[in-house]
Amino acid sequence: MAKLLPVGPGRGKVCQPTFRHRGRAVAYKFEIFKDKAGEFRVRFRASNGEVMFSSEGYASKSSAKNMIESIKKNAPDADVVDESAA
Repeated sequence: MAKLLPVGPGRGKVCQPTFRHRGRAVAYKFEIFKDKAGEFRVRFRASNGEVMFSSEGYASKSSAKNMIESIKKNAPDADVVDESAA
């Protein structure tokens, strides 16, 4: 069951859905990691711990961070294009 818990600076002004996993609160999050080839990748993890998507590899961490910021900025207005066979 989702709970609304305060998050972020001030811990009382911004709330987002948060779930309990192994006794601790977990929210949706971006994770930057280095793969075996030494490239930086981003994965987006749901509040239940499931990876929802992973990015391509980037040569620098700053490029991976730029991708995250681009998604945060542009995704709310992005069109949904269904390319599956109906």
